[in-house]
Amino acid sequence: MIIGPNGTGKSTIVCAIALGLGGRPSLLGRAKDISEFVKHGHERGSIEITLASAGTEVKVRREIVREGNKSIWKINGRSASFAEVQKTTKNLCVQVDNLCQFLPQDRVVEFSKMSPQELLKETQKAVGREDLLQLQVELAEHRLKERQTMGELHRLAQDVDSLRKQNEVLERDVERWQAREAAESQLRVLEALVPVVRYTDTKAEHDRAKEARKHAHAHYLEVKNAVSDGVEEEIEQLESQIALNERQRRQVQDELSTEQRATQQRTSRLERFETRQRDLSAELEEIGKRVQRRREQIAKLRTEISKLEDAHPEEKPQEGDSRELMQVASELSKQKLELKNEIIQLQDSQKGLLRSNRQLTTDMNSNDRQLRDLDDVAVRRRETLRRFNEDTFHALEWLEKNRSMFKQH
Repeated sequence: MIIGPNGTGKSTIVCAIALGLGGRPSLLGRAKDISEFVKHGHERGSIEITLASAGTEVKVRREIVREGNKSIWKINGRSASFAEVQKTTKNLCVQVDNLCQFLPQDRVVEFSKMSPQELLKETQKAVGREDLLQLQVELAEHRLKERQTMGELHRLAQDVDSLRKQNEVLERDVERWQAREAAESQLRVLEALVPVVRYTDTKAEHDRAKEARKHAHAHYLEVKNAVSDGVEEEIEQLESQIALNERQRRQVQDELSTEQRATQQRTSRLERFETRQRDLSAELEEIGKRVQRRREQIAKLRTEISKLEDAHPEEKPQEGDSRELMQVASELSKQKLELKNEIIQLQDSQKGLLRSNRQLTTDMNSNDRQLRDLDDVAVRRRETLRRFNEDTFHALEWLEKNRSMFKQH
């Protein structure tokens, strides 16, 4: 440590130590080039430092030449290179660039800003053991690996716990699966036994039915022997009656089909009459509109003639105008006559349409009565069939409901 009052040369000694042991000018924070440390008015300057270690002394001399900003090095009076100087200072553990070993006044602020990690690293360098820093780096790497290993161990422990829980779930699933397999195996055995049970039950039922058949056959033979000829005749009469009823049913069905076709024809004709009536009504309405327009046109012409006569009541038309007015009057008379004839024709057409409409209405009413009569006839025939043979009546009803099931030929 160098202490003393201001101006006694403390900084000069510090600069000499730093520059004389191979330090760069930037370490001092005062100048950029080495030539700036040569005294003003001189071309050269020199620094000589004696280092003692283990009973030996080493003299390091640095001569600074202003011109060319060069340095000449000597070790113990012998010329040397800058690399040899650095090697010598390194062997003696001299570190002028280490703030923990060499702290100029101008770099105190920089030293105070160093982190604990940087201070530890620079202190280890300053101690002088070359392997100390390497051991620190290896220790840090081992510590990092330890943390990574502990993290991996923790992760593996979590994975083991997760796998253990999954294994417990899988064990329950396996137990359920084994129970299901046992149930399915038992089910297959029972399903294999179902045909045997069915066969046993069916055979017992067959034996009972066979025994019942024997008794029924014996009873049939007894009844057959006891039946008289009168019963057979009664059966023949019933069969004849059934055949007669079937013929009557077919006849009634044919008549009903005929009536249905007639009804459909009358319905189609009635629809055509209704369409024709609507067309005639529309035509009649159009004729009425045309007549109304003609009447309005005639009234408009009469109004214009009256206005002209009122505007010129005492004017006598000239000869040329008279002929023109006569032509206009003749033309108007002709149009009036044409309009009257057209109105008469339209009125005749309207009367004809009214007669056609009345005739269509009469035809429609007649068709309605015929349809009602047909409905009454069909109902009466149904009732007659029902009184005569109710079974045939029900068969007819079924046939009408299921007509779509049969094909026509």
